Amino acid sequence: MPVIGIPSGVKMHSGVSSMTPEASGRILKIFAVESLPIRRAEVMDIDEDAFRKGRLNSSLYGYMIVPYDQSLIQQTKSEIVVSSSEDEKDEIDQYMAENLEDGVIYILGPGTTTEAVAKHIGVEKTLLGVDVVMGGRLIVKDASEDDLLAVLKGNPDARIVVTPIGAQGFIFGRGNQRYRPGS
Repeated sequence: MPVIGIPSGVKMHSGVSSMTPEASGRILKIFAVESLPIRRAEVMDIDEDAFRKGRLNSSLYGYMIVPYDQSLIQQTKSEIVVSSSEDEKDEIDQYMAENLEDGVIYILGPGTTTEAVAKHIGVEKTLLGVDVVMGGRLIVKDASEDDLLAVLKGNPDARIVVTPIGAQGFIFGRGNQRYRPGS
């Protein structure tokens, strides 16, 4: 029986969920009225404790049959391998460190690339969280939306540093809920 996952968490590693809850409704309508192809998709998850310690351990739990529309179904998270991801991270780190502006707040989004940027700056970053840096110092670790609003109230000159989620097509996804329009 085909199923569709409705995204409601802060991470996405399986290919069974739609891009948004609204997309789930569109998929179901199209599937019921017009027809959609179905495909087998992975049900995966990661070890959260290991990920917080900087290790990505994912597990495949099985497969489900899902109605498939490429523009509405989430792709399975994967690492994109190009020439050398470590060399590229080093280049990004160096660029960021050389271009930090005095008096500017840097809000570092989640992920391994922004973690590498933080290490190059010399601060410890939460892998899954959003951290705030200014003048080469960690101002707020694992910041909430309220933390970000409080920091920005005192100094509105800020930059958000984020990177795309591997092969998913998201930059601001469910893991970046601390950012909101107008903040």
